[in-house]
Amino acid sequence: SLTITPSPAPPVALNASSPFSCTATFSDTSTADVTQFVQWEDTANGEVVTTGGLYVNTKLGTAQVRAFVAGVFSNVVSVGDAP
Repeated sequence: SLTITPSPAPPVALNASSPFSCTATFSDTSTADVTQFVQWEDTANGEVVTTGGLYVNTKLGTAQVRAFVAGVFSNVVSVGDAP
């Protein structure tokens, strides 16, 4: 499974950024940081999430950030706008 943090995420101001990380948990319960190896996306607003998990708030509205690799998807984390 894949888990991204922080969850819940703090709000992010417009044109600001916030880092996420992704941890894989394997069937033997071992874990690994896979932040640099997964693909990132915002499924709500189409905002930018870089390869390293850096979310950039480019639009007003709540983002829905998730990571995925090889057909496995992480939890979805909502990111609201900070004032």
